[in-house]
Amino acid sequence: MSRRIIRPFARIRESVPWFLRQESASPLIETNEIELPTVPENSPQTVQKFLKLLAEEYGLKDLQLFDMTILPEEHPSSIKNQPSNYIIICTGKSEKHIFKAASELRLYIKHNYEILPAVEGVVSNGTSPAARRRLLRRVRKGASATDNDYGKVPNSWVMCDTKVDNVFVHILTQERRSELNLESLWCPEEEQARYLGQETVPENSDDIFIGVRRNYHTMTPFMMQFRKQNHTNRLIAEDLPISTQKVSKYRGEFDLKFEGSSLESYRTKFQFYRTLHLLDPTVVSFQEVSDSILEKYISLNIYINHSAENISKEKVGDVISYMKLLVDSPEMSFTGESVGIHIDELFDKLSRFLSSLLTFSDKEVDILSHKEFFPLLWRLSIVEQNEYIGPDLVSDIISGEKEIPEGLNEENGILQASNRARDVTNIIKYHTELNHFIPEPSLKELILFTYGNAGKWEKFWKEWDVSFGFLASGAHNESPMHSWTRLVIYLACRNEKSSLVHFLHNYWSSPSSGKRSLIEDFQAHGGSFSSVLEKDAFVAAMTKILNTVNNGSASGFAEVETIVNQMK
Repeated sequence: MSRRIIRPFARIRESVPWFLRQESASPLIETNEIELPTVPENSPQTVQKFLKLLAEEYGLKDLQLFDMTILPEEHPSSIKNQPSNYIIICTGKSEKHIFKAASELRLYIKHNYEILPAVEGVVSNGTSPAARRRLLRRVRKGASATDNDYGKVPNSWVMCDTKVDNVFVHILTQERRSELNLESLWCPEEEQARYLGQETVPENSDDIFIGVRRNYHTMTPFMMQFRKQNHTNRLIAEDLPISTQKVSKYRGEFDLKFEGSSLESYRTKFQFYRTLHLLDPTVVSFQEVSDSILEKYISLNIYINHSAENISKEKVGDVISYMKLLVDSPEMSFTGESVGIHIDELFDKLSRFLSSLLTFSDKEVDILSHKEFFPLLWRLSIVEQNEYIGPDLVSDIISGEKEIPEGLNEENGILQASNRARDVTNIIKYHTELNHFIPEPSLKELILFTYGNAGKWEKFWKEWDVSFGFLASGAHNESPMHSWTRLVIYLACRNEKSSLVHFLHNYWSSPSSGKRSLIEDFQAHGGSFSSVLEKDAFVAAMTKILNTVNNGSASGFAEVETIVNQMK
């Protein structure tokens, strides 16, 4: 008689929730019950459901619930001033845990409420770092390059607008939660002291009052620190646009209280001046914001209290801040004159700023190694003209947050000064050869999309072959279809017919072109995508491409159409 062998702890393993399972986890894992916050009596039942789901199903801990309906109207976070009624904050044990929990939450809402929630901050393993730029938004229409948030770990802060009873969920790592201290934003005034000790301010934060109050998800540690001052609190609570008289009043109140005694105080002044400048450049001019950056280096206290290394690091951050200011400033916007003259002026201003900044330097300042320097330098070589198709839109389409635009986008989205673009690429090439620097895929994609938006298709395809052809081959990417999918979605959004035909003839499956083909990579890697969302986005993009090139007539790409239909 055979005996059935039962492995020790096998059943215990099966009962362990997914969020506690690990390949090498001990079978004696203790699952502590997670305490749920008290739910207000008059709140909808969905609040309790979400709390239990987050804690019991997804294993998120330290849950806190904020009832925004009880806040007075004058509070910046009252329901009059922002869209949420209930905000849940919770902590994940890792970025991978948060990614999984956010994905499960999204699917839960979609299946149970037939609503597609808005999720920000989720970055899949295959997504370019450019996707992380969603974490920042602009006060006014500005350049996408300034939205970079390269310094933050992906999936360390995810926000979900459930679109159910105005419930919002924030999931953060412990470190990110302590840094941001979101609780201080949404608690009643009498509880402010409870959260003051949690705040930490980055050594060199270049965030601003992004969106003033509209995009409260992107509020930063600097904003939380600064909102304690009454004049800033009122600024956040204002309805846009704010009158010149009020902006002037806020500046006057700030100037009366300002004391330039530390690096942090000068950073605060720059951030506040920059915000006021974006709101109303007649109150704080571009030059005044620029001067507020350099002002700190005149103070002897700065050199006495900080090492040369810290000062050099501060200067690198100031260069990046100034470049973002050049891109976003209303005074620096393109007014229709010669594109070359306009962009030359921007580069001249940057050159003069660097000259002034380095006058105070007795130690080498390594600006080229900063991750945002080259993307910003490249951004300064272009002027947005019409709709710009960028990496953010492509990422949003893959994640399901947006759909491919229906209208035609055949007009060029930008103007570019070719001489300055050439200068930037030469600097990148020089830095690459000298320091064995490898440009990030996000920078390569930015350059690629720039050529497409400018209608420079010959350069576009050359850039694809050089920078992304090896990625699509799988040499540096576990899922080559990810690179192909981003390309296909971009082309579908750009919708320029000649480029679509060129792609189908030369990159779909044609071995005669001598180029790596999409179908070759697709078949070589098991005919699969990184995710269902990516496959759906690819199929939608290819469907639009085929509709455009066929233009209602009989298909000239029947083989392509057959393969795409099989993927559905």
